Amino acid sequence: MGDIPFGYDFWYQPRHNVMASSEWAAPNTFMPGFDLEEVGHLKYGRRIHLWDFEKKEPKQTFYLGEDGLIPLEVRFHHDPDSTHGFCGAALSANIIHWWKDEAGEWQWEKIIDVDNEPHPTGRYPFRASYL
Repeated sequence: MGDIPFGYDFWYQPRHNVMASSEWAAPNTFMPGFDLEEVGHLKYGRRIHLWDFEKKEPKQTFYLGEDGLIPLEVRFHHDPDSTHGFCGAALSANIIHWWKDEAGEWQWEKIIDVDNEPHPTGRYPFRASYL
């Protein structure tokens, strides 16, 4: 699978020969419990991968950076002719939208961004608005 260190969810749109997959983390990262520092050490995902569904090969990766920390559920429109899809980035509290443009290239953008708030206990620098 090339440079895809771990996965989580997937969804396919067969009429467009594409499958989208997301990243979470390796089990040895999340099983002991969530540690915010491990996000900064790149032990949690921040990418969405688009695959050639028939060949079962990754074709394109969207690096979401801080806008896409821990992207989990991916979904295409429930219209089989549509190329539009969405993903919730759990820690960033963002919704990511992707689609194929008129030139046939895949694009993405952040369409919803929920602000974080100060954490009341001080244990963390902020209280994330998790999705």
